[in-house]
Amino acid sequence: SSADYFQMLGITPEASIAEMESAYHRLLKKFSYDRLIQGSDSQLKSRAEKLREEIHRAISILSNPRERDEYEKSLFRQEVKKAWKLELKKELAEKQFRRGKWFLAHNYPQIALERFEKAIELDPEQAEYFAYTGWAVYCAGKGFSEAIGYLKQSLSLDPSLDRAYYFLGLLSKREGNSEQAEKYFQKALSLNPKNSGARRELDTIAKHKKSKGIFSQIFSQK
Repeated sequence: SSADYFQMLGITPEASIAEMESAYHRLLKKFSYDRLIQGSDSQLKSRAEKLREEIHRAISILSNPRERDEYEKSLFRQEVKKAWKLELKKELAEKQFRRGKWFLAHNYPQIALERFEKAIELDPEQAEYFAYTGWAVYCAGKGFSEAIGYLKQSLSLDPSLDRAYYFLGLLSKREGNSEQAEKYFQKALSLNPKNSGARRELDTIAKHKKSKGIFSQIFSQK
């Protein structure tokens, strides 16, 4: 009965393609006409088939970034009209943020950036929104300085946000400043020992240093 495809499939906006497909097959099985009724009921059969078609349409749109973008924009236009008080605006901001994370994870940083900017407009007090906006800005090719500005704003709102330091590390790494990148990754990990991204980056740096040290010893002996 839901017009919201996320609710229809029982998934969050951050759900992966694999999670979507799993939800899709689960619903198809649940609403299979053969499972709903034994015998023949043409009216129920027709309703079951329409439901299956709508479920298929939902997964088709949500798994296609371009179609999903248009769908979410139409959804947002309806949602923003209902967000008339602060609590509702904050809820809608979180929805936009989570939707943006999906696009960022699927290599559509420009679309992700649009979602994150909407989240900030609706709730400008969330440090995480600024952190992800900064990273999306850089990934979308908007510039290093602008990205740094968002990340600094994020840390001014929450100095203990490990994700902001992690993104700063990635920016420094991509700009060729490995020493500064390492410091940011270490800071991120100290704030959150469960930050797997920072740990992975530090492991890579450690392996690179070790490999570089071995080669230096070999050539120095020659």
